[in-house]
Amino acid sequence: MSLLGMSLVYVGFVLVINGLWLLDKLVAKDAMIMNYFTGIVTFLNSFYTAYVDKIIIAGAQGLLFSFTYLWVATNIKRDQEDQRALGWYCLMVAITAVPSGILTLIEGTSVMYGPVLAVIWWLWAFLWFLFFLLLGLGMNITRFTAWVLIGEGVLTGIYGFILFLPQYMPGLF
Repeated sequence: MSLLGMSLVYVGFVLVINGLWLLDKLVAKDAMIMNYFTGIVTFLNSFYTAYVDKIIIAGAQGLLFSFTYLWVATNIKRDQEDQRALGWYCLMVAITAVPSGILTLIEGTSVMYGPVLAVIWWLWAFLWFLFFLLLGLGMNITRFTAWVLIGEGVLTGIYGFILFLPQYMPGLF
């Protein structure tokens, strides 16, 4: 599970960076770098999880993140203003994230990999739904979405870091 922790630490970073970008606290080209990096890290981890560890659903779930960040980065690179297609993709991801949380709750192997991760899945579902409203439907919720991004980024990064702890504190989980 340390691969999951590694991915989620960077997911946390990119969510905070993207939130700051939406608040005009940094430039898009800087956010682009973090989106590409996180998209590549989550892609490689998802590929490994699916094809080496043979946990296909976890690999597929990770690709939801990878594609999102790679698409965001590519839109920045292309100076793409119309992001409706990304918004509609986010709706489909939000819909997928809800049962991912349910499966995680049912199949979780511990408190950290069951109930806690399930709640985080539902928080991500809410965030992706906000991106559907913002990008897909053009609703004026940029500031709210930015603050949700930052909050969920901090939670995700902390959770990802906690997943590293069993390596250093066996028996914690």
